[in-house]
Amino acid sequence: MILKIIEYFIVAPGCFVTLLLLAILFWRSSKLAGIIVTLTMLSLYFLSTPFGARYVSMPLQEYAPLVMSQLGQYNNVGAIVVLGGGRKANAPDYGGDTVSLKTLARLRYAARLYRVTGLPILVSGGSVFGDVEPESELMANTLQKDFNVPVQWQESRSRNTKENADYTAALLQKQGIKRVFLVDQAVHMPRSVVAFRKAGVDVIPAPTDFVTLPKAHAATVEWLPSGHALWESSMAVHEYVGQLWYALRY
Repeated sequence: MILKIIEYFIVAPGCFVTLLLLAILFWRSSKLAGIIVTLTMLSLYFLSTPFGARYVSMPLQEYAPLVMSQLGQYNNVGAIVVLGGGRKANAPDYGGDTVSLKTLARLRYAARLYRVTGLPILVSGGSVFGDVEPESELMANTLQKDFNVPVQWQESRSRNTKENADYTAALLQKQGIKRVFLVDQAVHMPRSVVAFRKAGVDVIPAPTDFVTLPKAHAATVEWLPSGHALWESSMAVHEYVGQLWYALRY
């Protein structure tokens, strides 16, 4: 819980609050405070533009998307594994918690994979903040009710990517499954692949929800700030911090 709270103040947009608090702390040194405020404003502007979002996201999107017509080339694949990406709490239109937009993007792609391959699906996600209903249950309900896709297994204990990998590996081992399609956001996929391979699972990356180039006629929008671009940038910054943390801890 404490680490999650700290994380909010390290990645965007919380990092900008942290920088401004530093500026206030050093307000007696007007030069230093001015430098911090200037860096904060420039960083906020850059990360809020489509160009900035793409710039920080592209290095993370190292895995190419799958070609659906060529899935037959992958042998001995036993399942489709989908990682949880958060929840939307107290959604009035759904009568309670439901999956977040990130998770929904993963589930949509998993449903597409299922319709092509017919492979059983395993959803992985627990209760990060002690929520009553684990993410895996929300994911299973969404796949079954909204996409008419069955879910074979639920992993409901994990609270982070490493636990996703470890607990899922144990479930797969019981089923005799060694190779899977792993569905995750494109920017998050590198960390997930490392975690699952360290857990002994042979994964075929199935990335989705890429940060993409705008259409040619929209090039002028590249440098206009937007909330969506800042959101994409924050996901990328989160991954850089996550990779550093996993390298140090695991």
